[in-house]
Amino acid sequence: MIRLLQIAVFVAFGLLWEIASRTFADPFYISSPVRVAQVLTTDLQNAGFWRDLGITFRELLLGYVFGAAGGIATAVVFGRWPRVAQVFDPFLAARDFKRVDLSRYKRVPSDRCRTRSRRSSASPLRHTY
Repeated sequence: MIRLLQIAVFVAFGLLWEIASRTFADPFYISSPVRVAQVLTTDLQNAGFWRDLGITFRELLLGYVFGAAGGIATAVVFGRWPRVAQVFDPFLAARDFKRVDLSRYKRVPSDRCRTRSRRSSASPLRHTY
């Protein structure tokens, strides 16, 4: 039954997309799903598409490897030499993002939650910058 509902939602989405693309949507911004399927079918048969897809995945993998290696090297340097970490501390904005305490929304008793908000009277979704 769930699978039929999932298929129905998928088909309804496709129909609404097709209707929108034919009636009020600008074709420059929203293409028709039929047109997308036609272009995809044509591209899958084109050798240039597969070459470009291979280049894209190769660049994605290299970017991930270089980013991970750079992050690991930075973590090792900061862990090994705390003074270097202190020098660069103001420039690392990701460390200053405020955390949102969602522990009161969990369905477990509050004594089992590991995190506690610093100010229990404050709203849990309120950010103070």
